[in-house]
Amino acid sequence: MKTVYRVEHIEYRHGPYVSYGMTKRSKELAEKMRSEVCKLRQPLIHDDGIEYRNDDQYCGFDSLDALFNWFEHWLDELEKHDYHIAVFDVEDSDIVEGVKQVLFRRKKYRRIAVMRMEEIQCEM
Repeated sequence: MKTVYRVEHIEYRHGPYVSYGMTKRSKELAEKMRSEVCKLRQPLIHDDGIEYRNDDQYCGFDSLDALFNWFEHWLDELEKHDYHIAVFDVEDSDIVEGVKQVLFRRKKYRRIAVMRMEEIQCEM
């Protein structure tokens, strides 16, 4: 088992780059974040050495350091838009590792913990 950390909306459980089914403010944040991905050198999954296999796979990180490095400039904004860090214990066989991120089968696992964005900022 490995621990996987994922940023997701507290109510909708979408990741921060997803804008469907969200409030207008959250959609605006998602669009803003997507436009910054290239500038911040954050690879799309296929550019990170990950082969996307199915809709049951969700992006996450294998450490809080990796999550912090990815979202460092967005933590305060994400907190304001009701995002949190969901923590999962995932079987190794259900994780596909990239250079900066992982894909995992979220629907198969339940969250074991939830962290606020400010918690990660205090730890870093």
